[in-house]
Amino acid sequence: MTKILLTGRPGCGKTTVIKRTIAGLNRPCCGFCTSEIRDSDSRLGFAIETLTEPRRSGILAHVGIKTSARVGKYGVNVEEFEKLAVTELTRGLDKDDLIVIDEIGRMELLSNAFRQLVEKALTGGNDVLASIMLGPDTFCDRLKRLPGVRLVRIGRNNRETVGETIIKLLR
Repeated sequence: MTKILLTGRPGCGKTTVIKRTIAGLNRPCCGFCTSEIRDSDSRLGFAIETLTEPRRSGILAHVGIKTSARVGKYGVNVEEFEKLAVTELTRGLDKDDLIVIDEIGRMELLSNAFRQLVEKALTGGNDVLASIMLGPDTFCDRLKRLPGVRLVRIGRNNRETVGETIIKLLR
């Protein structure tokens, strides 16, 4: 099984690499991608969208969400995240799908159920393509060191070409 974790600074292109890789593969995928919610030049939050049909989407985090679950200025909608991401990942782990996780970061890690599924995916029988935060974090650092996990750092020098290498590894 191929387990690939993409890492790099925020905005380096991890999500773009994941989306291009999915588009270049001809195989079932299960998981989710995140995207920014913007208003002109301001980032207001983050959305989440599942990958299997029918695709479902929701708000992962937003400046307008009032909750004790916070990362910086964003209130994190843990319940909505779990309804979408945890359900999607559980479904994918029950099949032979490629598990796609965008991303394993501070907001997502507020969910204990998500933490358990990420660990199960990275130690189980599915291929995995995920992005993971670059900064130090005890849980994420342990995931990066799991046997068989390939850690790929994304940056300006390789973000346009690394997708083809990842596609070859996942075929």
